[in-house]
Amino acid sequence: MDRKFLKRIREMIFPNNLSVQNELSVLLIPLYDREWASSRYRLYNYIPMIENSGIRCKVISPPQRDFVSRLVYLIDVIFKARKVDVVFIQKKIFRKAFVYLLHKFNSNIVFDFDDALFARPTSVDTDEFDTYAIRQSLNYVLRKSKKVIVGNQFLKDYVVSVNPDVHIVPTPVHSPQMISPTDRSPDKVVMGWIGNRENLIYLRELENVFRQLTSSLKDRFALKVICDEPLYLEGINIINKQWVLQKEFDELADIDIGIMPLKDDDWSKGKCAFKLLQFMGMGIPVVASPIGMNNEVIKTGVNGYLAETEEEWVMQISRLIADSKLRIKFGSSGKKLINSKYCYNVTAPLLAKVFKECLR
Repeated sequence: MDRKFLKRIREMIFPNNLSVQNELSVLLIPLYDREWASSRYRLYNYIPMIENSGIRCKVISPPQRDFVSRLVYLIDVIFKARKVDVVFIQKKIFRKAFVYLLHKFNSNIVFDFDDALFARPTSVDTDEFDTYAIRQSLNYVLRKSKKVIVGNQFLKDYVVSVNPDVHIVPTPVHSPQMISPTDRSPDKVVMGWIGNRENLIYLRELENVFRQLTSSLKDRFALKVICDEPLYLEGINIINKQWVLQKEFDELADIDIGIMPLKDDDWSKGKCAFKLLQFMGMGIPVVASPIGMNNEVIKTGVNGYLAETEEEWVMQISRLIADSKLRIKFGSSGKKLINSKYCYNVTAPLLAKVFKECLR
């Protein structure tokens, strides 16, 4: 039989987009939809920039919870995976059997995660988290991946023993125009926090800190909480705002000091300082726990403060409350850090490079 005919049949069954269209094609599989920050910032927001670099992207959105939708979703993943050059899985741990099948159709798998998926979340009870089973599933995905992308060094230290081809790509943020200090209220200092309900546990740990600040500042102090669930602490002036994607930057804009308290556990160490980066991108000074990547992002006395004990939290926040010029200085330094290291102009080329290296 004619070899050219056989080659054509083979290309029809197993198309190679790179050779036919002379461009790299990537199937993007997010864990969540755009409403979730992790998937939005580490996948969806990249698409225009990645495509501008000559990489064609196709996204498979997460399925509904019913059985039929999930089955159709899995079939769609397999069908589309065999038609692209690279499969990019953002944080989603499929069952071992499915990963095995996916790898058979396309071995160029890139797995990305920005949380300590191998550790028990701070808000989850010990008896509700099967560490062994979770790590077995995660490690299988890591072994079947050609390359792994993580958000910080702590996560890389875990991955490297399972898959040595691991790359750090920090979670980037947008860097809107700084809010002018004259636009802020001179009569009240607003300290802010943004996150989901599972992480409110960290704010509750600082209840005594908020109480001391309220006692000394009275009505001049307020805590703004941007979350999908309100926080109520007796005697503390809390401004609860329902998180809405379209209003995120507007809600952050009137915050004078951003905070990111954490606990000293593996789950917290795996966090990628995302709240700090969001505040810094807005030119807002920060105070945070000296845990994990927070130590890398905050340069004490330059763009913010680290605080471990209640006394340190009260002292560092009080310094910033008392000195508006210091807040402006820290905010400006933080914004410079974002523009030099944690923005899409810096991280998009890193991600594109990982995709391209899969085919070498």
